[in-house]
Amino acid sequence: MTRLTGPTAHAPGLESVMPMDRYGLALATASPDAAAQYREGVDLILSAYPGAEACLRAAIAYDENFALAYAALARQLQIFSRLPEARQAIARARALGGGASPRERVHVHVLGLVIDGQPGKAFDALLPHLDAFPRDVLPLSLALGAFGLYSFSGRADHDAARLALCRKLAPHYGDDWWFLTHLGWSHTEAGDLAAGECITQRSLDLRRENAHGAHALAHFFSEADEGDAGTEFIEDWLSGYDPGATLYAHLSWHRALWRLQANDVEGALELYAEALRPARNQAPPINVISDAASLLWRICLREEKDVDWAEVHAYGKVRFPLPSAHFVEWHLAMAAAGAGELEALDQRLATLADPPPGPVLRNMCIAFKSFAERDYETTVDLLEPMVSQFVRLGGSGAQRAVLQETLQAARQRRNRALTPI
Repeated sequence: MTRLTGPTAHAPGLESVMPMDRYGLALATASPDAAAQYREGVDLILSAYPGAEACLRAAIAYDENFALAYAALARQLQIFSRLPEARQAIARARALGGGASPRERVHVHVLGLVIDGQPGKAFDALLPHLDAFPRDVLPLSLALGAFGLYSFSGRADHDAARLALCRKLAPHYGDDWWFLTHLGWSHTEAGDLAAGECITQRSLDLRRENAHGAHALAHFFSEADEGDAGTEFIEDWLSGYDPGATLYAHLSWHRALWRLQANDVEGALELYAEALRPARNQAPPINVISDAASLLWRICLREEKDVDWAEVHAYGKVRFPLPSAHFVEWHLAMAAAGAGELEALDQRLATLADPPPGPVLRNMCIAFKSFAERDYETTVDLLEPMVSQFVRLGGSGAQRAVLQETLQAARQRRNRALTPI
């Protein structure tokens, strides 16, 4: 089949032969309606807009043997940590593999490995698949973003590696809004802010209803230290976005950080109460725990105001009862330390196997405990040798900034204690 490039939705005239996805790849369904619902559902996943689950269930209603619709539904359910349902959906997709193409079977296999909690195997299967099918976007999306396979790999070079992959694949995508979102974000996270801003803005020009694009631009404003411009952009963009949608609260987290930078602690706490506290936040659980814990911890570092940690710590215990991704674990440790649940923190650490990032995760978690105990000397001793390894803990630069801020606060408090009166 001739490779399609650029933002073509699907190949006009080929629908009568076999339905296509938006990137020109054949879909094993005889139902044009199922294919249309699938295309829309995938775009809603890729843009973090509401409605993906409904579209994918509609696709399945039109064709109950449509394997990729089940796989995409499984991915959407996994994003929101609805894992039993996600496993059921991916099991159905696997069972329908006999009617799918070889490309679709690998597509299902890669998504299934992620849902099964095997990110290393998923990554190993993904890269050769992208060599053969560079425009297979849903598997590719697993590698990208702040919570993607690169970011959560534990590698110190994950920002550069992700950018290298995006640059390699760029000729296959042309002026596609989704790909430009991640190409721009990857440039920003790798330190090329000028390219990051330009490319990300282009993605939003092509499709403004793209929460990942708005998020990528928020990260540009964070890295460029342009909080006022970032606030203006996000507050305007959020006016058209559902408060219950995937990234609404996280974009409010960016706004709260900019308020802290402006020394507006009360304003940050107001946003926490409105959008970020677990009782109000409808985002995926990984966003809820990381945004709430890191914002409250930053406020505590200022020594200006006591905060109530009980709700955040309780949420973490309920939603993450078992060992989780290392990015989640250091936020759970932060919440336990903030809540004064230091014995619980120790017990949690005892359950963790050696994670991909290496010793930096354990050091960071123990450092949160030491900081809560006001043992700033130990906090500094734990963190100073690990500064170059903070990047291994995953997430974005804006999310990891709290690690450096913790070290700086510990140094200041230690030095103040040592200064003679």
